[in-house]
Amino acid sequence: MEEHIKLKESSNPVSIKRKIEPLNMEIKSDGPLGKDSAPPIERDDRTRKKAKTRIED
Repeated sequence: MEEHIKLKESSNPVSIKRKIEPLNMEIKSDGPLGKDSAPPIERDDRTRKKAKTRIED
């Protein structure tokens, strides 16, 4: 029964927002999660630069 209750709580949109919002705040403020999320952002910038050079060529 406890597992079913946990699933219902986790599927509640309000509880999901409560979990996501603090994570977003840490990322924006360059907290530990912000630093961890930096490498994928750098990869995106590299792919965008490649795309721009292809268009220019």
